[in-house]
Amino acid sequence: MTRLARPLGILAVCIVVSRLPTRGGADGECRPDDESSARAKRQVEMLMNEGLPFAERMLQTEGEFLPFGAVRVHDGPIRVVGLASGTEQPDAADVLERLLKDLRQGAQRREYDAIAVFANVEIPRPADGEIIHAVFVGLEHLDGYCADVFFPYSQGENGVELGQSFAAAREGSVFGSCR
Repeated sequence: MTRLARPLGILAVCIVVSRLPTRGGADGECRPDDESSARAKRQVEMLMNEGLPFAERMLQTEGEFLPFGAVRVHDGPIRVVGLASGTEQPDAADVLERLLKDLRQGAQRREYDAIAVFANVEIPRPADGEIIHAVFVGLEHLDGYCADVFFPYSQGENGVELGQSFAAAREGSVFGSCR
């Protein structure tokens, strides 16, 4: 079970982000099986690489971050997207739900061909089941490539340190089905 989190022991929001079966390779990531899938994978990785530094910076300066996204406009630029909450302490689960709803609506209008959703989560570590903090990145492409990627992190004297990432299959929540 993956939960949205408020790091450093502050009350965690207990919402299931995804409960996914393992498909594909040994690490659970869907494997590209043709040129189109390889291109789609490269494009969603560009989104991940665009948003991850922001998540890391927010953890460094604020100790947490609200869910946000990145989208790739058809054959065009990458845009980072978020929601104005209207409240000082918005509920992360509500922000994520509204963000996914907005992304689905944009996908239906064919505004973009790839998305990445970023959230601060607590998740069992695959090796031993211990609950850890991680930056969650949900990746989806119009062509059907999808993956959930988790970047465990710790906060110490030297700031935020990202650990070894791991991936899992993702069921489409924005574009529909994944291959």
